Amino acid sequence: MDFISRENYLTSKDTLDAARISSNDVDTAANNKWIVCYHTNWSQYRNTPGKFYPEDIDGSLCTHLIYSFSKMCKDSSGWTMCPYEWNDMDESWAEGMYTRFNNKKVEQPHLKTLLAVGGWNHGSTDFTAMLDEGWDAVRTWAKNSIQYCLDTGFDGLDLDWEYPAKETVDVSPQKDYERFQRMVEIVREEVNRVPGFLLTAAVGIGVDKIYHGPDGENPSYNVKNLSDNLDMINLMAYDIHGHWEDKTGHHAPAHNKMTDTRLDYTDSLEWIVENWLVQGADPQKLALGLAAYGRSFKLEDPNNNGYMAPVKLNYAGLGSGTAGQYTGEGGFLSYYEICDKLLRNGWRSIYDNEIEAPYAYGEGDWVGYDNPTSIVYKAKMAEHYGLGGIMWWAIDLDDFTGSFCGQGKYPLMTAAKNYWHNGYTTTTGKPISTQSTSTSGTGSTPTSSPGGDCVSGQFYPHPELCDHYYLCDNGGNVDFTCPPGTYWDTANNYCDFANTIDCCNGQRPCNQ
Repeated sequence: MDFISRENYLTSKDTLDAARISSNDVDTAANNKWIVCYHTNWSQYRNTPGKFYPEDIDGSLCTHLIYSFSKMCKDSSGWTMCPYEWNDMDESWAEGMYTRFNNKKVEQPHLKTLLAVGGWNHGSTDFTAMLDEGWDAVRTWAKNSIQYCLDTGFDGLDLDWEYPAKETVDVSPQKDYERFQRMVEIVREEVNRVPGFLLTAAVGIGVDKIYHGPDGENPSYNVKNLSDNLDMINLMAYDIHGHWEDKTGHHAPAHNKMTDTRLDYTDSLEWIVENWLVQGADPQKLALGLAAYGRSFKLEDPNNNGYMAPVKLNYAGLGSGTAGQYTGEGGFLSYYEICDKLLRNGWRSIYDNEIEAPYAYGEGDWVGYDNPTSIVYKAKMAEHYGLGGIMWWAIDLDDFTGSFCGQGKYPLMTAAKNYWHNGYTTTTGKPISTQSTSTSGTGSTPTSSPGGDCVSGQFYPHPELCDHYYLCDNGGNVDFTCPPGTYWDTANNYCDFANTIDCCNGQRPCNQ
């Protein structure tokens, strides 16, 4: 697999430098630092107090709200968009969910709203069918979809095709890789005819999504193409691990767990961001996805409850943890449901310093999740890489009532907003008790710099490992890893190809 091309890598460095000077020409809060918040239209069906309506959204915590989802359909004019739920559209007797969602802009005039089309359950069939009809059909869809968004009160369109050229709930043929690129270009051309209208996309983050496979399989995306044509790329930086595997693992680790036998350098947010940059993404057009939920497992042995613990598989070959009381999906728990387990069911929480995220176990189940501490760490990562935004899936999964976690309303989103827009890490309420793991090797635990106190915001080489480097944060160093095949260039403060860096075959200090 052609994992990294030097041309793309050097291009990404130039792009990163330029992007810090000129970002998207889009009005946003806090110096163009986006906070994208997805709302799910099925959260209205949950049991109280998990039931969630647009009126429950705290618009002050977001800059951009995205309504999930609409679907592809055809009418007499050709391909267009249609509502998913029976109450999305207005009726004579009641406002629809679209209108109630867009009413948040009256309360918070800074907000922009977008309508997402697609989603996991939507699949690829209709996208592929439209592409089969040719570029005129795509242009008709683009025009109709933009008008549909405008007619229903939205300021933009979010593309959520999961995934071009991949098999998921159905199959997208290999040729959809090239065709999706042209589709995005056509939609961009039509969007440019409507001043201020936004075009974004939610994208998968696996290695197969941005690199050609070992047998020539196409990826889903041409990263440079997306970066050139979208206002923001929402990285779905979660579901790295989950109940489809036979061992426990965190769905969104900031860094690799070095003892994880599944390790292939794709298992962390660090890898995700660095490789999108390597492939030519403008960092100011990347929003790092944050999850207000956890992925849970059923333990094979409740007494063996650490990271990589064996999972008890069901008849379908899944190791799903018990469904949440309100979300009702096996292998999935909202943050407020996790708090409920910790505070009322006696679950134990462990903060893993190596991956910079917590996990918890109890009642025979195990769940990886994020708390305010790990969320702030990830916001710092986004800042470190110069990204243009952070993104939430989903706003209805945080403790929006403030009745579960003892941390106030929206504790995760509040912690992220406080850091991302205001630069501070104060959280409300009493933190849920966790025990920290000890780490060894090349984990991400803050550590002292070799020369004593470090200067906050400065980079330092790792004293032993050439493919690692430190970022000083409040007097302690945070360990980052370069993409595979690259070493840290201390003179220029970026990762460059190993054969261009004199580093004694990858080990410091050099033995003379």
